[in-house]
Formats: sequence, C-alpha cells, structure tokens
Amino acid sequence: MHITYSMISSLLEQVYTLIALHWLGYVLASGTLIYLLSQVLTTTNTVFSLNALGHDMLIRTCLIICLSSMAGLPPVLGFWTKLYLLILVGRFGNITLIIIISLIMLVGLIYYIVIARYTITEVPHGLELLTLNGNTCRELISLCCILLLGSIFLQDTYIFLYNIVL
Repeated sequence: MHITYSMISSLLEQVYTLIALHWLGYVLASGTLIYLLSQVLTTTNTVFSLNALGHDMLIRTCLIICLSSMAGLPPVLGFWTKLYLLILVGRFGNITLIIIISLIMLVGLIYYIVIARYTITEVPHGLELLTLNGNTCRELISLCCILLLGSIFLQDTYIFLYNIVL
C-alpha cells in the first residue's frame, strides 16, 4: 500500500514539474514574441505581411526561435515539454491519447512553420501595404497579446488531456 502512495506522489510531482516547465517556456516565448512585434510596429508603423521585420536578421532570428519553441521543434524548450508529456501518457499505455496529442501538435507545427516561412521569404502576391496610425498600432498589439494569451490556454489542453488519464 505504501508503494502505491509513493508512486502516486512521484507521478504528481512529475505532473507539477511538467506544468511549471510548460508555462515557463511558453510565457518566455510569448513575451519575447509580443516584445518583438511591438518593437517592429512602433518603429516602422507599417505591416507588409510578416516582412515588416525589415532587414534586421537578429529580430527575424529571434522570431523564428520563439515560433519554433511554441511549435515544439526539437532543439528548443517547447519540444521537451511536449515530449515529456507524451512519455508520461505513454507510461499508462493510452495509445489513442498519444495519437490525439500528436495530431494536435502536428497542426500547430504546420501553422508555425508557415508563419516562420513568411518572415524569411518574400510576401505572396495580392497583399497590400497597410500603414498604421497610433491607435491602430495599439489595437493591433492588443490583438496580438489576446491571441497569444488565448493560444497559451489552448496549449494547456495537453495538460487537461493528461489529467483525464490520471
């Protein structure tokens, strides 16, 4: 009986570690992304797709690293939290849940790769230059913040699905 309680407490400790690690990585990536986008909007006052980042490779590189972390690509923190979650779910042998989580991760990965591609390559035809005034800039930054915070809560679906297994 004592072994069962110690195994449950060990598993709960891993869940709390996973939640803390996931939130830390996602808040850092989202905060950096919000800062980068607000800097671009306040300095250029223009948005031309995602090429509004100008020719500054440092900003583009930081944006791609943040998007890679949020997408869960292997070298960054977002990948390790998702991999750890899949390992914990795999311990229970719930293959269906692993497939669902993997499909959700794949959809997010494709979304972030498309965004990263448009930060590097040319803008597709048909997109027009949008000049922003001060109010529109603030509204756009607020919208980005709301969308990023919403995506944080959507990413926590993984944690919710894991709690169903417990």
